[in-house]
Amino acid sequence: MILTVGDSFTYGAELEDRHRDSWPVVLGRKLDQGVYNLAVPAGSNDRMFRVAVDRVVQNEYELVICGWTEVSRIDTTVNGKELQITSGSTWLHGKYPWIKQYYANHYSERLAQETWLTKVIALQDFFKQRNQKYIFVNMHGYSNWETYFDELGLMHLIEQIDKSNYVGWPDDGFTAFVNGAPLGPNGHPFELGHQRIADKIYEHIRNKQWFS
Repeated sequence: MILTVGDSFTYGAELEDRHRDSWPVVLGRKLDQGVYNLAVPAGSNDRMFRVAVDRVVQNEYELVICGWTEVSRIDTTVNGKELQITSGSTWLHGKYPWIKQYYANHYSERLAQETWLTKVIALQDFFKQRNQKYIFVNMHGYSNWETYFDELGLMHLIEQIDKSNYVGWPDDGFTAFVNGAPLGPNGHPFELGHQRIADKIYEHIRNKQWFS
């Protein structure tokens, strides 16, 4: 069984049949493995981190794949229900005015990147401790990443990341793997894009010789 966690790109948003055509399902067929996809639209890195740890503590998986998303997203609850919030969640600003106030007055790009990198390092070390095979993938690649993270003072964290289990690090991510395939009105890939994502991850797994 493969466990996947992430945001709408992993969930399969805008697909006619995400249970058939999302990249986790396509990858599962290529590897002859069942898939437990716990991604949600607008899912944050905080949510992915806690869900991955919680599930791996309780269960054993052949492989865990984490699709890291934009660092600005918030994992929170409102009235006891989980609510995933992004900086672009304008439809929620009227209902919850604190969202707009948070991003306008309290959001820090450096703190968000530092928090994400800390979770990447902690999760990879957690998986290694438990002998859990894992793959990480970013939503977007980082152009001029050395300069960017050096200016933020975060290169010491970058150096702790195990690149061998990170597909496309640091230059590419899901949006690059889609490679010009058609997108839906909200920017999510259709079947061809998901096939290309699955192919890219499959190639990485095959090179590691994890599955026969």
